Amino acid sequence: MSLMQTLTAMSRPADGDGLRAAALFVGAKSWIGVTLARCESRLIALAGTVIVLLVAGFTAFVVRQIDQTARKSSEQHVEQLVQAVTYQLGTMMAGIQQTMRYADDEIRESKRPQELVELIAEGQVSIHLLRDLLFIDPEGRVVVSALRPNELASMSNRSDRDYFRIHLDGWTSDAHIGHPMRGRRTGAEVIPVSYPVRQGDGRLMGVLLALIDVAALERIWVDIGFRPEDRLELIGEDDKVWFKWSGPAAGPATADSNTWSRTIAGWPMRVVATLDQATVDRESSDERRAVIVSAAIGSTLVGLFCLLLVRRARQASAGRKAAEAMQARLVASLDAVPVEYIEFDSDKKMIHANRAARLSQKWSSDPHGKTMRELLQDTLRPVRLQYPDTDWDAWLDERIARFDEGGMFEAARANGNFGRFYTVDLPGGGRVVIRVDITESKRRETELAAAQDRYRMLFDANAYPMVVIDRQSRDILAINDAAVAQYGWSREEALTMTSDDFYPPEDLAKVTALRQQDQIRVGVGTITGLRHRTRDGSVIDLELSASKIELAGRPALLTTIQNVTERNRAEKARLAVAEQLRQSQKMEAVGQLTGGIAHDFNNILTVILANADALQEEENLDAAVAGRLDQIGQAVERASGLTRQLLAFSRKQPLSPKRTDINALVTTTGKLLRRALGEQVEIESALADGLWAVNIDRGQLETALVNLCINARDAMPGGGKLRIATSNVTLDEGFVAHSPDVAAGDYAVLSITDTGTGIPPETLTKVFEPFFTTKGVGKGTGLGLSMVYGFIKQSNGHITIDSEVGRGTTFKLHLPRSLCEKEEGTVCQQQPMPGGRERILVAEDDPQVRASVVRQLQRLGYAVSQAPDGAVALAAFEAANQPYDLLLTDVIMPGPLNGKALADEVARRWPKTRVLFMSGYSEDVITHHGRLDAGVRLLNKPFRMTDLATTIREAFDEQGGAGKSSRAVQRAA
Repeated sequence: MSLMQTLTAMSRPADGDGLRAAALFVGAKSWIGVTLARCESRLIALAGTVIVLLVAGFTAFVVRQIDQTARKSSEQHVEQLVQAVTYQLGTMMAGIQQTMRYADDEIRESKRPQELVELIAEGQVSIHLLRDLLFIDPEGRVVVSALRPNELASMSNRSDRDYFRIHLDGWTSDAHIGHPMRGRRTGAEVIPVSYPVRQGDGRLMGVLLALIDVAALERIWVDIGFRPEDRLELIGEDDKVWFKWSGPAAGPATADSNTWSRTIAGWPMRVVATLDQATVDRESSDERRAVIVSAAIGSTLVGLFCLLLVRRARQASAGRKAAEAMQARLVASLDAVPVEYIEFDSDKKMIHANRAARLSQKWSSDPHGKTMRELLQDTLRPVRLQYPDTDWDAWLDERIARFDEGGMFEAARANGNFGRFYTVDLPGGGRVVIRVDITESKRRETELAAAQDRYRMLFDANAYPMVVIDRQSRDILAINDAAVAQYGWSREEALTMTSDDFYPPEDLAKVTALRQQDQIRVGVGTITGLRHRTRDGSVIDLELSASKIELAGRPALLTTIQNVTERNRAEKARLAVAEQLRQSQKMEAVGQLTGGIAHDFNNILTVILANADALQEEENLDAAVAGRLDQIGQAVERASGLTRQLLAFSRKQPLSPKRTDINALVTTTGKLLRRALGEQVEIESALADGLWAVNIDRGQLETALVNLCINARDAMPGGGKLRIATSNVTLDEGFVAHSPDVAAGDYAVLSITDTGTGIPPETLTKVFEPFFTTKGVGKGTGLGLSMVYGFIKQSNGHITIDSEVGRGTTFKLHLPRSLCEKEEGTVCQQQPMPGGRERILVAEDDPQVRASVVRQLQRLGYAVSQAPDGAVALAAFEAANQPYDLLLTDVIMPGPLNGKALADEVARRWPKTRVLFMSGYSEDVITHHGRLDAGVRLLNKPFRMTDLATTIREAFDEQGGAGKSSRAVQRAA
């Protein structure tokens, strides 16, 4: 090894012997330089021989020390291994014995071997490292298998086994460990430990058998530090080797192998570990080889150097020059080394310093012959002046103490530069001090620590929640403040969790699948559709992006999390509003269509119904003709009902709301329902006490209830149960946030539940659409539920549906609570077909309807005039000698004056004249929000003559003028 290589090696950490060897070689240079100048070739050869012998001796000493250290280390490892294995086996065997004694007590007390399974299930009996725990009856049959109960039937008879017979013959009353064996069926190696269970009289109740899994024992050896070159043996009481465990690098035992044996406390077994010489040689081979190679190279160089000196010494004139040149080369070599080199003699005075040391120290005078303290004082002189308040004497004492102590240490100079110092004592006295400058590496370490602090600060201060997750174990490695605030767990709690703990249990399968798919997407995009739970149990929607990083040498994922719960909620609300707008536009379109149809269609029906009523009044009417006329009337009523259903869905049906007790309405309607639904449907009612009253059109609500009950009956073709219930509920802002089509407030709820076939999810969203039906052709119009929907919405209510296929359906009608305290009185019905002598003006644009109504009124005895529009009717009022007693006007008429404008003008100019509207479609002329204006009386087309007579008579008999309030009378066709 060259001088440069030696000094370079000394600049790295090394063991003490290596540094001493290098220092010895380097320290001899001065002596060699003097000798070369004055000695003859014989003396030079002798000196070279001595040096080679010293190097060889020192090398042998170092090799021996290495071998001894390696053997001692190996012996300590083997001894510790034996102690650890013995302790583990002893602890395990003591635990198994304690387990079997506890199981023995419980089985004898309960007299049930099956108690063993219950003890294991309750966790009262440890099964660690056991392949199975059996109970064998006195006949040798296995009656209980605690760990493999499903294989009990296939287990063989154990009466021939030694571990059973030893207790059957009464040889021992305590636990017994048997010779290792291999399972007949499984082939697995196990160690049997048996324990007799005896009854009070000493008779054998059975044998508990614990089978220790040998494979599990091998895992224990690995956990406690079993190395590839280790070899263990388990010796039984018969001094036979039961098991051998050895690593792949373990060599065969030889005569010079050492063994360590230790008995397992309380059991007739012992553990033996063997250490062979090959293992020791492997431990020390690398270090020995390095030392021997270094010594050989050094000896060779010394020999060659000595041969060169001998040759040069023979040339007297050239000898001194050669010696001086060699010395110069050695000094140049030392000066070329980039580390500081200072050599002290046995008096601790400096004899040499290389160029690196001189440049670094900047001594003010010649340093040769000065001690370390004097050199440091010289270096401190300018620093003392610059920093006079520092206790430099104490600093100097501490540094001298470190040098005197020797070895390797790191320290900072007064100027702040860091260095790693190596102090090596030379043979025969003297010391070498080598310093490697590590200022730059310290600066980088400081910068790295500062950068880590900055990144930590940025991580913690980030507004988005961030979590660092171990890629293999999914453990949480770091979590920032935003994530702590979002999830509610403290940072200490979060660092004990895994990423799976954040997910709701029902989402784990989906998340596992995503992880498999997203391995190639990490760092590319954002993963959506995930949910996390917080500490308080709430679930949030989130989007997640992940990047691969390394944290403390562990592969990890840096995940950035964005809570999108509110955004998703807003998006759902937006979609709901869009759907409501679409539904509203559709209803508006249907309303416009049905309104136009209803106006003309109801006029036609009015004419048909009026003529049918006129024919039925003829005398001597044939019975067959009368029957046909009845059928015409029924058909007209059905057509009129269909029109009303269309108007109800599109919320164009005029409503006459009254304060209503829903419980009373359900009770009254229930009598009709029992006949309509049949005996196969069981009706159950649950009416709430103190139910709030509602302001609703009773006839429409009764029709809606009957409609829903009929649908429920059709959904239960084989019969079932129909439950009608009422309750009070207050809808808060939280509910309204998810259902923007309903206002917050108090509601009375009417729910109809059946046990029928239910509605499939794909159909559930369409049930309220007009003309949609799941019934067969000719069995439904598809307007029933749409009429209910339109009526409830027109009444400022809310309807929900909940259905599950095979489980039934529930409709809930939320009706706003009425704030009126009293119910309006009812008008007594007059006798059928009342007539009169009053003067009536009929305003109707349809000539056929006008002619039919005039004929009916004339038959009732009234004096009737007619007008085709509002302008003509107003002219008739102006031309009359006295005002008409009643104006019967159509709501929708052509011209500048519709029915409402005509009525307003008549009421203003002739206030005593009563006003009665008739219409098949009123638009919003006499209604507001679907309800009749105050004081308005309406006769819906088509109507029968009895309805016309009754309504007109009520208008005449009513107290007050036309402008005062009157109850709106409607007759459902």
